[in-house]
Amino acid sequence: MVVDMKMINEVEVGSKTVSVKGRVISMSNISEFTSKSGYRGKRASCNIKDGNGDTIKVTFWTSHMKYFTKLSENDVVEMINLESKMGYHGDLELQLKGNSKV
Repeated sequence: MVVDMKMINEVEVGSKTVSVKGRVISMSNISEFTSKSGYRGKRASCNIKDGNGDTIKVTFWTSHMKYFTKLSENDVVEMINLESKMGYHGDLELQLKGNSKV
């Protein structure tokens, strides 16, 4: 399978199939949440930096904790099939979705 890896500065808001490669520069703790509908889940994030020096936040959800728990700072990772959105603070971020891979 050939994957079209994007540089972070090429990522556009609303893209549904973004793939990027970068170095993990920071990681959050895993937190638990309860949605308005009562669903309980987990969330965590990391920041990655690409070869151009650009950075972006990547959010992992409950079903993707298996990937997050294997990451460490300074790991170089390829993240495939993510979705780009405006984050809570108005910054562009990537989120793993059902068929995302790390």
